[in-house]
Amino acid sequence: MTSGPPAPSITPLPPGMSPNSGAVSLLTGTARDACEALLCLSAIGSAPAECAASLAKYHAVQMFGGGPAFLAACPLVR
Repeated sequence: MTSGPPAPSITPLPPGMSPNSGAVSLLTGTARDACEALLCLSAIGSAPAECAASLAKYHAVQMFGGGPAFLAACPLVR
């Protein structure tokens, strides 16, 4: 038995992470909405229809000056 590099179809995960079965979302609540809004705001041209809910939440918060704080709820990976 030889120990070589992993098979090409297997991507190693960073330390401390486990595989996601797909049944559970990694982000939920405000963090998920904030990350979706960040991605949607960066869309070139018009954002796709899937962005409607997260952008509506962002714009509602933005009206009261909370837009930057809302977007900051998206966690950073270091």
